[in-house]
Amino acid sequence: MFDKDMNGDISMEELEAVCVEIGRERKSITASLKDLDSVVSKLDDVLFFIVGVVALLVLISLISTSAAGVLTSAGSAVLALSWLFAATAQEFLQSCIFVFVKHPFDVGDRVAVYGNTGAQLK
Repeated sequence: MFDKDMNGDISMEELEAVCVEIGRERKSITASLKDLDSVVSKLDDVLFFIVGVVALLVLISLISTSAAGVLTSAGSAVLALSWLFAATAQEFLQSCIFVFVKHPFDVGDRVAVYGNTGAQLK
């Protein structure tokens, strides 16, 4: 790990290069976890909003004398606006699948494109 040129000893340059590489990996892992934390925070906000809307509908149906009328009007409103929210909901679900299921790259990952990696890409 430390002996890059495989000559049997470790030079100061080799030790410095390994320490710098370890530091970069730690920074990359920290950035990746921070990015994932922000995604989970946004997902939490969206799910909290959905739970709030459902709780509001339940509360209104408990307070109202005609729960069927409230639920029918709420259902009609959701159905009428479904075309408006369809593209947004589809994009949101695709983004969740991409981030949490596919998850192709993290910050700091090395990617090879046509045999070139890192700073060699042009």
